[in-house]
Amino acid sequence: MGKAGGPWGNRPGKGDSNPGLSLFTSFFNGGLYFFPSKANAHAPSLKKMASLERGGGYIFRGGLYFLGRPMLEYTSTAKEGARWLSRGERQVPYATSLALNRTASAIQKALVEQMGQVFDRPTPYTLRSLRLQRATKQNLTASVAYKDFAGKGTAASKYLRPQVEGGMRRQKRFESALGRIGPSGYYVPAGGADQDAYGNMSRGQIVKLLSYLQAFGEQGYRANATDKSRARTAKVGRSEAGYRRINGVMYFISRGKGTVSGNRTQHLPAGVWRKTGTHGADVAPVLLHVDSVSYTKRLPFYETADEVYGTRFEDEFTQAFEQAMATAR
Repeated sequence: MGKAGGPWGNRPGKGDSNPGLSLFTSFFNGGLYFFPSKANAHAPSLKKMASLERGGGYIFRGGLYFLGRPMLEYTSTAKEGARWLSRGERQVPYATSLALNRTASAIQKALVEQMGQVFDRPTPYTLRSLRLQRATKQNLTASVAYKDFAGKGTAASKYLRPQVEGGMRRQKRFESALGRIGPSGYYVPAGGADQDAYGNMSRGQIVKLLSYLQAFGEQGYRANATDKSRARTAKVGRSEAGYRRINGVMYFISRGKGTVSGNRTQHLPAGVWRKTGTHGADVAPVLLHVDSVSYTKRLPFYETADEVYGTRFEDEFTQAFEQAMATAR
């Protein structure tokens, strides 16, 4: 250990004197330390030393030079860093909730686009079937799921599940009702059904069928058609030639080929049929009975969600955290 300006000499051009500051230097574990000498009790502090040219050296752009040899000067910002971390810690829940909600919205949008691609003419109801539950600072969970309530209709969580997971679908309520008066199982629309632009039967037409066939159970028996109302629907009359003619429409159930209905052996496939015209000769299936309805997996629900989450969440969190820090009080 020696005085500054001793073994290393003085700064060129200043002579051998040390005007105002005598420093000791100590090398310890590779660090360079400076201490004011006892001979100069009024020496400037280390903080002020950066602006002085003393002890055979000078400060230049953060580097300390002794006789042209560069040394590094490190200044701790631990206090400022601690304050930043504390402020950032308070913003993490808010930033996380923002990132989760933005990512969940992106997942919802991607799934709607997928439904438009994999389904044949999906209805507006199907395209609006996803619900988004947003995260909060107190509950850092955002969810995207199918709606599980549909009033008198079938909830999307029920009729879309087989499209996501594959397999059998549940019976619809009208299928259960038809099973009480005809073959139990599943029914699919056929050529005699009035189908909308999306290939589906309207609820009104299904209710009309169930009412005509008196398929409503005990709770809905008042909706069952009376003999008079059935006659009004059929509008039975006579042709000009005197033949019996159905001017409206009549519905009946076939239990399948070979089954007996009254005194007749049925030759029509199982299902709901309509007849009209002279002697009811114009016959067409409205709903055909099938034993099962099995679906292959069509909608990559979970795969789409995982992909969007993997590509979006990190960026969304970074942006949300920067936004939170910029607006933090």
